[in-house]
Amino acid sequence: MKFVQAEPNQNYEVARYVSEGGGWELGLIPRTFGRFAIGFSPINAIGPTVTYCLGDDHTFIQNAVATIMLALMAYPETVSERQLALEFPAWNVRPIDRDVQCWTCLQEMAATQLEKLECQKS
Repeated sequence: MKFVQAEPNQNYEVARYVSEGGGWELGLIPRTFGRFAIGFSPINAIGPTVTYCLGDDHTFIQNAVATIMLALMAYPETVSERQLALEFPAWNVRPIDRDVQCWTCLQEMAATQLEKLECQKS
């Protein structure tokens, strides 16, 4: 799935991206004290399928959005919520930049997808 920027909605009030096929959305959710979370779900779902706390570091937030978008590119538009919930890592510490295991896994998922994209260019 590839995502394009879209208007925020009730699920993703700060920033929202919709998959090119129109079946999935990803975005930022405001939390207390200037913190944010990221989530993704099928369009019009009641709440995100997967959510990660990002904290309040705007540089990390941008990095996390790019990382998760890249990881999601490995999946077809027809992927089930269950499959994504099972394959994306669970977090144990918030925000996820303090959860070495979760953040490393997300980065590895994104790196694998980036390698595939680079091979396609060759």
